[in-house]
Amino acid sequence: MITIKLFGGAKKTFPNHTVRVSEITISELLHDMIQSLPPGTPTPDTKNILIAINGVDSSALDGRDTIIHNGDVVSIIPIIHGGSDVLWFEMPPYTIMVLCAKVDTIRLDELRHAHPNLRIQAVNPAYILNESHLRRILEITVSSDKNHNILSNSLEIDIIQRLAGTTQISRAIHTAGVMAGDTCIIISLGEPDHLRRLLHNIPYIVMKFSKDHKILYKVSGFAEAHRHAGYSLEDMLIEHASILR
Repeated sequence: MITIKLFGGAKKTFPNHTVRVSEITISELLHDMIQSLPPGTPTPDTKNILIAINGVDSSALDGRDTIIHNGDVVSIIPIIHGGSDVLWFEMPPYTIMVLCAKVDTIRLDELRHAHPNLRIQAVNPAYILNESHLRRILEITVSSDKNHNILSNSLEIDIIQRLAGTTQISRAIHTAGVMAGDTCIIISLGEPDHLRRLLHNIPYIVMKFSKDHKILYKVSGFAEAHRHAGYSLEDMLIEHASILR
């Protein structure tokens, strides 16, 4: 039997499917799954997905021509650039992957140990205003890393320091670095192949950022006077993060 596992948005767009043959290529499998959809159902986007066979990215095998055998486990994972499931940013020398996960499914030390080629940090969603805010913070950190002037000796710590708006490592760890509540944001930097392997091992959910901006107002020092002057909360957060030394 061939087992098919659907992750994230793939659960909504792809049908539950039973494979009745002992061998099939990935292309044939996708075709059969689409053909089994009820009439009038939108066709799933098969271009922006990752497919793993027994945990191995199909791009490292024979791509869509990879043959799936009886007993194999096929994982179908949506990759939505700038979408709501997984965010991807290109910031040389890094590719950056961002996802949201339930706190009780994440063991940060174990993830770092299992993926030594990646820089991985967990962040409290309350300290991220939106996707644009996070991207701009990461741009500051990556640029600082390249110029050898990050706030601490760790790129991972620099990220939470700038999100928390402080140079104090302990304060950053106990605010932006705390996995409070039931969800956390996982930020990973490295090469695409290594990031895909990590993605296969995390049961991620729809992206969730800050719901209460009171914390962010405090971080940025944003006041009513700034609003009247035409400043946005995001711009104030970025300005504050960029001047930390």
